[in-house]
Amino acid sequence: MALAAAAEWHSTAQLAVAGWPLGTQAYWEPELRFPLWEDRSHLLLKGSYLSTLGRVELTPTFVRAGPVLHVEPVAFWDVTARVLFAGYWGAFTSLLPVEDPATVADRATKRAIIDAGERERGWGVRVDLSTRLKAKVGPAIAMVELEARRHHVRAPADPFDWYWDPAEMMVVGDDGWTFYRNLYAFAELVEPADPLDRKLWVGACGNWSVSPGAGDENLKLGPMVMWKPTPAPGVPTLYAGAQVWVKTRFVPTLPPYSFLAANWSR
Repeated sequence: MALAAAAEWHSTAQLAVAGWPLGTQAYWEPELRFPLWEDRSHLLLKGSYLSTLGRVELTPTFVRAGPVLHVEPVAFWDVTARVLFAGYWGAFTSLLPVEDPATVADRATKRAIIDAGERERGWGVRVDLSTRLKAKVGPAIAMVELEARRHHVRAPADPFDWYWDPAEMMVVGDDGWTFYRNLYAFAELVEPADPLDRKLWVGACGNWSVSPGAGDENLKLGPMVMWKPTPAPGVPTLYAGAQVWVKTRFVPTLPPYSFLAANWSR
């Protein structure tokens, strides 16, 4: 098998809204893909590629951007590495310093930090390494994702060791790790004739995140739907879901975490 040389341009943009905690997120990923094999008709090599790209995220609490390297050598497995630089506005729930890593960042605690004028502006660097295993048997689709994140955060006005991160939804060290285990399982109710055709997936997703240094941990489970109504240009794929908090120490278990996203890819 020989490496393929021709590069392909791709880009992905997404606008999402989430509740409990409430928030919005927009991101854009421009991507230059290099197909790995000349013969991509083989079942295991179909769609294999290496890509270099960037990522830009914008939320009400921070802006984040940086380079990304993605390798998908076979159809069922991929690896992604990111280095993301962040700037925190000092708005809403960022950055919130906490003295005790065991702090329960409930609404009252976060409000008290903000009212005391301790909320900070700052900057950060996050290094991610993730890998995914994917499988499809008939209409059944499953994916397992593992991710490790290294955080480096600084608030020049008041350096601190621990902070509440609104993106991680956990207390994280200024130089610390978080780990993620994500599971997705779907049934393909509308089978597309090709990747750009309409499709409907219905299933469930579970997310288990851990901040070992702070002893913080989140586990949430719930249904999820993905729908692409038409392959027409400019029509996004829609994602929606609601997950019950099985384990968390910052919000009540009800109401559930919910989200709605529109994803444009080309």
